[in-house]
Amino acid sequence: MGTCCATVKPTVTPVKFSTSFKGVTKYNHPENLELLDSSWQVLRGQSATEKENPGQEKSFFINSAKSQDFFKDLGLSISSKKGLKSFPFNQDDYSVIFNKETLFISVFDGHGVHGNEISNYLHIVLPNLILTHPSFPSEIESVLRESFFKCNTYLHQYCESIQIKTELSGSTCTIIIIHNHTMHICNIGDSKAIISDTKGNIYKLTVDHKPCNPKEMERVIKSGGEVKKSESESIYRIFIQNLRMPGISVSRAFGDSIAQTIGVTVDPDISKRDISEDDLFLMVCSDGVWEFLTEPNAVDIVTAAQHPGAELAEKAWDKWIEIEVNAADDITAVVLNLKQYFELLNELKSVE
Repeated sequence: MGTCCATVKPTVTPVKFSTSFKGVTKYNHPENLELLDSSWQVLRGQSATEKENPGQEKSFFINSAKSQDFFKDLGLSISSKKGLKSFPFNQDDYSVIFNKETLFISVFDGHGVHGNEISNYLHIVLPNLILTHPSFPSEIESVLRESFFKCNTYLHQYCESIQIKTELSGSTCTIIIIHNHTMHICNIGDSKAIISDTKGNIYKLTVDHKPCNPKEMERVIKSGGEVKKSESESIYRIFIQNLRMPGISVSRAFGDSIAQTIGVTVDPDISKRDISEDDLFLMVCSDGVWEFLTEPNAVDIVTAAQHPGAELAEKAWDKWIEIEVNAADDITAVVLNLKQYFELLNELKSVE
């Protein structure tokens, strides 16, 4: 449970991806690709250099000495914990980027042997592509869609250049962009985002892209794939017809070059929502949080917490240990107190 990709060996010829986008280049070192100017405050996960221990908190990168406290003042609380999977690194990642007009939040959940390299690449390159696009923020939906497809192409080129195979490795992605008082939601995969308000209401912002969803299943079947439950699990996975691969359990993802030949896509669901004065907490979390916690569970934890992201991740971890014992997934929780965010935003704008 909680894993995105079955462990199988590829037996088909790897697919070559089109490089028809204008200006496509190979970004060999994503950490060096920083296109944002100094008006942006950046906080994001940082790739580990040594094997991480179960439950270990992901280290982070900030672009100025004041950024960590600044993001706390914005109402943000973040935790990303290594699970109990056999992979040596936490395969989740996140990025939070802010200026006085825009807050950008993204969560990535890598899977497969190279899931951590893929999520690390995406959480740097994709936000840069979006936020430096000449049509951002005037045409956010078209910028998001274009950037997802373009970044997928860049990802395959990058992985090929450093000899990483993407046949059975990839990542989900969920992005929230708050511009003025409008929230833009964009996702592929199953990292879920919700909002709770002061009246006790809970609003789901994303829909998980699972192969058992009729719309997703139809696309996969039309593309030559098949959807069925794996022999040892109760979840549905995507396979090449008459083969035991790739076995992916999400129907939209970056990477996954074999699955992308049989209907798995990077075409995101995009929507927007006006933020109301009753909205209180935004939660953007990888599926490690949601495996054993319901939305009401998460809201109760966050509402009572002093450090909402950390306490939500800890409760999710405890549930994994209680129910699965030795199978805890990587867990990432980004929680934003919307009232605190807008209070500080108004203060910052008032002193301009």
